[in-house]
Amino acid sequence: MSDELRTAAQACREKFQLLIEITAELQPAGEVADDIYGTDWIKEQYARFKIWAGNIGAFAEGHASLDYRLRDNLSTQKFMLDFLVALTDFIHRGK
Repeated sequence: MSDELRTAAQACREKFQLLIEITAELQPAGEVADDIYGTDWIKEQYARFKIWAGNIGAFAEGHASLDYRLRDNLSTQKFMLDFLVALTDFIHRGK
């Protein structure tokens, strides 16, 4: 069984974590960023992503996984994969 969606979701999660680390290093502790897209905003979006991905089974394995549940629906599987790849690229460009 393919695990393309789980792999894509994990890549997205890793990019979020890296972006949070980089943003935190650029913004000294206790200092409020002028930019509305600072560390707190990114952390909030990351939390939302984890909830969403957890709810749809993006990180799950076996029969609970998104990959398994979409195995017979290739168009939806492709849509989700394209979405996760695009989101990962968007986060990467945020660095």
